[in-house]
Amino acid sequence: MIFFSLYIWVRAVLIQKIHANVKADILITDGVYGTVRNPVYTAFIFIFTGILLFAKNYFLLTLPIISWVFLTILMKASEEKYLKAKFGKEYDLYCRRVNRVIPWFLKK
Repeated sequence: MIFFSLYIWVRAVLIQKIHANVKADILITDGVYGTVRNPVYTAFIFIFTGILLFAKNYFLLTLPIISWVFLTILMKASEEKYLKAKFGKEYDLYCRRVNRVIPWFLKK
């Protein structure tokens, strides 16, 4: 789980160059962004879950779930509103096709 999360982070940040695309006002919908809309958040949740499992700290395993709930509320109120205003229908279609934080089967 830890190595998988590092892979997701490297793909999202370094390979797909998220910072350059944000500055250029480009909506990325391929690569890891074609599987999950917020792969950096996904990577952090997975890495912390992996560390907690490795450390056998089952009590704190509720924290990734709490983080997911908090991120969902926060993203709906800020980031997603901004992206919807900026990219409109393109972002709506992307949201219908790809999950927010947890990678899942692609939606139709």
